[in-house]
Amino acid sequence: MVASSLQVVSNSQVTDRIIVAVAGDDLIVRYEDYGLTFDSSENDILSALRPMIREKFGSDIQDSYGAWLYKTRKATESKNIYLIPNSTAGAE
Repeated sequence: MVASSLQVVSNSQVTDRIIVAVAGDDLIVRYEDYGLTFDSSENDILSALRPMIREKFGSDIQDSYGAWLYKTRKATESKNIYLIPNSTAGAE
């Protein structure tokens, strides 16, 4: 049996942040840089981060009809908010 060299990062090392995953890349930002808190609504979070994501990644997280292409997920223990793509119909 081969021993695994998996290193686990504790939740206490990255807390109170927004973790953005766009186009195979990621970025970690502070709430306060965008006037947000852990209790901010999904719409407020997406609206606040949209301009930065368009500039940094060249991707829009909202379609031409106004629907969000990304969603948020909140981790209550670490107080991190994850910004991830919506699932595509038919994708696994």
